Amino acid sequence: MTKRTLSMLTAAALLSILPACKQKANEGEIRVVQVPVATGCVAPPAVTVADAPAATPALLAKADAAKAAVQPVKRSSDKAKADGSALTVKRLVISTGVDRGTRRPSGEATSFTKGAFEKLYAFVEVENPGDEADIVVSFDPPSDKAERGNIELSVGRSPTWRTWGFSRAFDEAGTWTAIVRTRSGKELARTEFEVL
Repeated sequence: MTKRTLSMLTAAALLSILPACKQKANEGEIRVVQVPVATGCVAPPAVTVADAPAATPALLAKADAAKAAVQPVKRSSDKAKADGSALTVKRLVISTGVDRGTRRPSGEATSFTKGAFEKLYAFVEVENPGDEADIVVSFDPPSDKAERGNIELSVGRSPTWRTWGFSRAFDEAGTWTAIVRTRSGKELARTEFEVL
């Protein structure tokens, strides 16, 4: 039994238990109008599997067309995000960890010894009076090599939104720079730290 046939049988079964009046419908459609029982409508007789309409190609095509015509419901996560122009970075620090319970950095410092850490975090506190926006955190190495990370993070509306990105790719000794930008590339903050 296919899903479509099962759906049609389920609809037919519901018709048998709902207090309803049938309306005239096109071939293959099932329409039910719920009304209070006091209006004099009589529940339709029980529908059996044998009474259910056959799943013809025309009926299946109508069902597919109806599904295609339905617009998806937009969730809050589907909304277009703001450009980030309202964002202000209140704090940017480098640390060896983040306490997820308090959402605060742990092992905060300005210099780190290679081999003494697994990864380094750029911990960011952002003020966002506007709509949800994205920031991008990257780590610029001491050499002319490309930036590392480019971690996109969502920032909700809040006077103090805490978020963080991390990288394990600190293979060079020297002065590194953590940079926070809007998704469009506008720099919001930067801080330097040493990898020894």
